[in-house]
Amino acid sequence: MFCYVHEGGDLVKCVDGSVEYKGGRTEYIILSRNISHGDFVSKLCGELNIDPTSIKLEFTVKFDPSCLLPLHDDASLVKMFKFNMFCCVYVSQCTEVVVDLITLTR
Repeated sequence: MFCYVHEGGDLVKCVDGSVEYKGGRTEYIILSRNISHGDFVSKLCGELNIDPTSIKLEFTVKFDPSCLLPLHDDASLVKMFKFNMFCCVYVSQCTEVVVDLITLTR
């Protein structure tokens, strides 16, 4: 599957309802439909030369390209493949602080 990867820009909804990607960079990768989420993230980050621990991944579907859907596990990756002939993945820097609950309880 052909996958556009957009990193560092913004998804902008136009007046006519269409969506455009502004700024950043756009690359592409070729994916197997049976790739795991972990392998997908490794491949994507390797191609873009970015740190996989500080990113958030989202994707759009053909029937509503203005809606960004989370791409965080194998199930969401399967959904992305199911609803698209080609993929559009958006990479943004993760700004949320993730707290390790196990560490806090010790």
